[in-house]
Amino acid sequence: MLNIYDILNVISPNYEIIKQNINIKKNYIETLEITNFDSSLSFTTFFSCLLYEYENINLEIINNNVQINPDILKNEIDKLHIFMDKYEFNPLINIKKMSNLILQNIINNELILLLSGYFNLNIYIYSYDTELLKIFYLEDKLYTKKKSVILITKKDKYNPNIGYQTLLNKQILLYNDPIIQNLLKDIYIIPIGIKENKKFEISDVKLEIDFIISLKEAKFEITDDIFNGLIILEDDNDNNNNYFLELKTKYKKLKINKIINTFSKKNLMTEIDKYIIN
Repeated sequence: MLNIYDILNVISPNYEIIKQNINIKKNYIETLEITNFDSSLSFTTFFSCLLYEYENINLEIINNNVQINPDILKNEIDKLHIFMDKYEFNPLINIKKMSNLILQNIINNELILLLSGYFNLNIYIYSYDTELLKIFYLEDKLYTKKKSVILITKKDKYNPNIGYQTLLNKQILLYNDPIIQNLLKDIYIIPIGIKENKKFEISDVKLEIDFIISLKEAKFEITDDIFNGLIILEDDNDNNNNYFLELKTKYKKLKINKIINTFSKKNLMTEIDKYIIN
């Protein structure tokens, strides 16, 4: 079979073939050291990357990969669930669906936006393979003074799986930091927010967002347990001061000295009055 070199020798026997080294241009981010979490596009790997950057959490090495201690990771996921249960969110964020995704260990754009709000971060995700940059931020325009983290998707060192990683040297960044400015050069940027068809725009002024709409109404049931000291509720000094001292004097058997933060004094007293009357 003829190849290009055979053809060139026939056409021009004196032609000298010079092999050149082709240097593939790399984005600056690809020159930095990154973590070695288990290669997975799962929620737990994504969440672990954010925790590693944002929290003071040490990593454990298992089978050439790093991971966050499972007990610590579970505790942090439980905190996230409490946050999700505590507030009413933008109606475009389906919290029930988000909870199911976490249980199934799945991540999607909507859940990433929820995590952006939870950590109060702009999240940059750079793909080694496609050389695309996705930026997740809740505001209509990216707030340049808001803390940011960079995540990366790339193939594993030991197998062809693609997974989330982050910078090994922990970096909480701002838009104008050199690492992010280098990342933005000559690259296709996809901004992702709550609203569709988002355009990539920046602002030095913090814009209001409708991420958290309100605090959910606390549910509180008055039973005998609250009077015999079996239930210990959260501290709420503002509502406890003086008023409950008078209450204890008036109702001798009432032993409440703490109430839940999100339950108003007015609503609590309404329920107590029902109990006393009955």
